[in-house]
Amino acid sequence: MIKLFEMFAGYGGASFALKRIGIEHEVVGYSEIDKYAIQCYEQNHKGKNFGDCTKINPNELPDFDLLTGGFPCQSFSVAGKGLGEQDTRGTLFHEIIRIAEVKKPKMMLLENVKGLTNKPHRDTFNKILSELDRIGYVVKWKVLNSKDYGIPQSRERVFFVCFLKGIDTMKFSFPEKEELKIFIKNILEEQVDEKYFLSEESVKRLEKRCNIEKDGVMVCLTSTIYKINWNTPLVKTRSSYIQYDFGNYSQQDRVYNIECVSPTIVQNIPKILYEEKIRRLTPKECFRLMGFLNDEINLERLSDTQKYKLAGNGWDINLVSKIFQKMFNVIAPHTNFPSEFSTSGKRHNISLKDNSNELSQISSNDETSLNNNIHRNCGFALQSRVQHPHAGFEVLPLTLQSEIGGHRIISLIKGNLKN
Repeated sequence: MIKLFEMFAGYGGASFALKRIGIEHEVVGYSEIDKYAIQCYEQNHKGKNFGDCTKINPNELPDFDLLTGGFPCQSFSVAGKGLGEQDTRGTLFHEIIRIAEVKKPKMMLLENVKGLTNKPHRDTFNKILSELDRIGYVVKWKVLNSKDYGIPQSRERVFFVCFLKGIDTMKFSFPEKEELKIFIKNILEEQVDEKYFLSEESVKRLEKRCNIEKDGVMVCLTSTIYKINWNTPLVKTRSSYIQYDFGNYSQQDRVYNIECVSPTIVQNIPKILYEEKIRRLTPKECFRLMGFLNDEINLERLSDTQKYKLAGNGWDINLVSKIFQKMFNVIAPHTNFPSEFSTSGKRHNISLKDNSNELSQISSNDETSLNNNIHRNCGFALQSRVQHPHAGFEVLPLTLQSEIGGHRIISLIKGNLKN
């Protein structure tokens, strides 16, 4: 069984991703100080909260195999002030180093915003790499975008995959990009409360603030002319298509087309054009854009504000699950985990398949051998079954056929049992 310690845990993105690929694991502890993040974590996972990471004595922590952490990123974010290590939050990375240097987990997965790789923060970035090397880790890093791995959100993050020196990492590679098959329209709720729609007064205030002309034509700060009507042609931004822009060249002043991808989920919730009305994405929709396509997270007793904040600060569990597959294939090179989490255009129509695109059945004896083989190589085993919290079916380590909304779901784990 893999033993996990989650730092800056939020809603537990690492735990959700491990559950998704059927890895039996134990959360030996996590570190979180936000009241509502702790509440959400406890509603969805087990494990002891060790609280403020700056006050943790690593010698008092249980041993663990995997450390994960999306260390606070506002100090490196384009949306923030970009202060980097001048901001005290930017130094929290050193708490990861302090704990990992003592506990020496086999693997770590760390994450931050793409801005950390930019020139103004290059010294900090290089310092991160050198510190990880100093305490004994081989580091592979790459900027990945959620929209390239099956989720219709343009969310660029830099991931650091760290292996303890001595582990053969030659076979590690980041997941390959895949064709996006779902878009904003596919993750929308069927029934949406009126409170999420902008009132006519709200739209008028936006227009007034941006000095919209009476003939419906405006000039943005980008010197591009947009017509404010329901038939406005799509306008391509750097990463998304917008229906129109209210003029301040920021996400809060844009309305996005549901046939395309969402911008990054942050504090300013994206607005969409829906049935000739403008509305904000709902919290549930934001979490679907974080990989929870089947709403497999318990958000009870949390306000909308708290939900939005959690989603904006969290991990895309779909993408993280794909990275974990690649990491565990280094530790257990003869095992294929479920490798595809794609959709064919409708929410809940999820296809899980192996690389050969062929279905295969493993005998019960092979299942035992597979678990034993994995356990020998890396100290963990596949769960015999994982109860899906909302859809009402169990994910088995062989072949499962189930129905959600009339769509067949097939999950497969195929083991190549080699000595």
